[in-house]
Amino acid sequence: MASQWAGQLVMLALVNAVMAWRILRNPRAPFHQAVLWGLAAVALAALPSLTAPAGLGGWQAFRASVQANMHEALQKAEQGSGLKGAEKDKVEQWVEGVFMALLPAWTLVVGLFWLALDEFLLHWLLERMGKIPPRPPLLAWVLPEALIWILLASGFALLWMGWQGQAAGHPMVLKVAGNALVALLPAYLLEGCLVATWQMRRWRFPRWLRWSAWVVLVFLFGPLTAAFLALLAVVGIMDTWFDFRKVRGLGAPGGGA
Repeated sequence: MASQWAGQLVMLALVNAVMAWRILRNPRAPFHQAVLWGLAAVALAALPSLTAPAGLGGWQAFRASVQANMHEALQKAEQGSGLKGAEKDKVEQWVEGVFMALLPAWTLVVGLFWLALDEFLLHWLLERMGKIPPRPPLLAWVLPEALIWILLASGFALLWMGWQGQAAGHPMVLKVAGNALVALLPAYLLEGCLVATWQMRRWRFPRWLRWSAWVVLVFLFGPLTAAFLALLAVVGIMDTWFDFRKVRGLGAPGGGA
């Protein structure tokens, strides 16, 4: 147990050192650059354990733990669903299978989320210490334009195989395309949220009204919340071409580099 904690602390120190170095080198670069450097540090630190025969079980143990928790959660959720017998087992196996197939993307999204929080904290601390200038406005942040082609190719592959009825014959393509979509859509959702916030500022909405709008739209719409978030993700995708905030190609902080 002590050795595991020591290893995690060493990895945390390494990741923070790499991201701090990247921030100090170019404090006006998009925040995702430092996050990706941190992700590379995590992968490099985890490489020895993942390539060792005994360490390979680490990912397998993680998958087994997630699968067990997912199975238990599904059983509790289905107790009041009215499903019984074979129908219940079929639904449970389908949901569990989809979730486990997309586990790499879920893991990546959660990891990037925590790395982004870490990067913002590091940037704030370095600002407080007077090592770097203030961070450029986050509202100017955009995703690299090349990512849109990965998103479109993944979506097209899934739609084509579903239309042709060939999904069962290409499980690896399904898994790769599905993981790519799950990994990229939250990033485009963030960009869509920034576009919406920029538009509300352009319309001179008071701060309290902007915050109230987000609370109402995201948390109090019930079934419409998913549709609203999907619409924001579409806005983020469309921002690649329409550049609603007029920040692409101007060298703006956070521009797609």
